[in-house]
Amino acid sequence: MARHLPGHPWLGDLKNRVNFAERDFDKAEAFWDAVEARGFDGPPGYSQSQRCAIAGYRGRMAEMEKCLPQGRSGSFEMALAAVRFTGDTASAGGRPIDVDTLLATEGVPSRVVGQVILGLAEIGRMSDARRLMDGWRERYGPEDLGYRVYVGMAAGAIALAEGDPDSAASAFLAYNQSGYVGAEHVYNRGLPEAANAIDVAGQPDSAIALYERALASPSVFGNLYELTWYPLALHRLGELHESLGHRDEAIDYYQRFIELWNEADPELQPQVKAARDRLTGLVGERR
Repeated sequence: MARHLPGHPWLGDLKNRVNFAERDFDKAEAFWDAVEARGFDGPPGYSQSQRCAIAGYRGRMAEMEKCLPQGRSGSFEMALAAVRFTGDTASAGGRPIDVDTLLATEGVPSRVVGQVILGLAEIGRMSDARRLMDGWRERYGPEDLGYRVYVGMAAGAIALAEGDPDSAASAFLAYNQSGYVGAEHVYNRGLPEAANAIDVAGQPDSAIALYERALASPSVFGNLYELTWYPLALHRLGELHESLGHRDEAIDYYQRFIELWNEADPELQPQVKAARDRLTGLVGERR
């Protein structure tokens, strides 16, 4: 019988959490190899969920889907990563969301509602996103702490989908600065979304600053959230720096992206090839 990691589940794999915070996925994977070789596992299914996260960061979507209990819809973050990585909103959007059922269900955490609205907006279900937003506001309103925090994420997603990137960036930044909800600190949450909105608005310097601020502010407990944006941010930073003539910075980000997604699934390899082609050209120019 496998023994659990000693102590509280978060303390038991603190080293692993630091590996994720430092975005050292080789060390994170090696950690779980060693843990499992010693007969440890942690809480039921915990090592499996961590391996799912590592697969997600590396763009190994088929592996991620197999190790999740419910495939890509096994968690919101995994479904969102699939949407963002592939752009296939039809098949990668996770399990269907029944807005009426969600609105009629008591006790749904504000964090969950905010995430669902963001997901609905990103896959183009704007009428459902708006309807859930209105119902959420009626049920909780600004007096509810969770609503005050997570409404920024939801409002930003809706504004961006409706073609207002400036309002979207403001909402995402408000979300980032909203502080605590229970024991969860927002950390860099909202920064990459704000960077994307500002990028859409045609402000590359400001987008770079926000992306790099997000990269400099990792969360020990945010690995599932970070995998939804981290790989794409590396690729986009390469493109943005290249567009501004920052050759060395572009080379660095392209290299980091290629290394991370070198063994990504075939459906993602065109993005890797595009980055590799750009990198080859930039390195050639530097010689």
